[in-house]
Amino acid sequence: MNDIPEEEAKQILSMPRVCEDPSDWVDLPRPPGTREFEQGLIDVNGERSGYVVSMLYNRSPKTKLMTLKFSVFQQGRRGDLLGRVYQMQITSSSYDPQDAHGEAHEHVGSGRYAIPGWERWTGFNDALAYFSTRTNITFSPQIEDPEDFKLKS
Repeated sequence: MNDIPEEEAKQILSMPRVCEDPSDWVDLPRPPGTREFEQGLIDVNGERSGYVVSMLYNRSPKTKLMTLKFSVFQQGRRGDLLGRVYQMQITSSSYDPQDAHGEAHEHVGSGRYAIPGWERWTGFNDALAYFSTRTNITFSPQIEDPEDFKLKS
């Protein structure tokens, strides 16, 4: 996967986009408790934007630690992902990092930065708020917390 150059990624992220009628989370077989979401984005005119939001979310049943990887990718004509525009990543090693690679961080194109204050997040909604602000994406309606299980009628 190629990273978009940082300045180009910032330009892309400055344009508002919408994730309209977010689909449901999909359970993954491993690790236990992992859920995935992926959907194309539209621009403010309701047209296909050429970008995709992809999210992985897990809260360990044992440790209760949150692991997530929320991303925005540029999509090609055939649906293939051409480049990473943005990604925020928190793993179990982020809670006690041994080195800079283990820290909670975000990629803005080819740039890499620590995520300030993430330790105070209490769950999905805090992570989503940060991601939405950094990527200029509105979820309409709000995507559901992957830990909230609701019965369908």
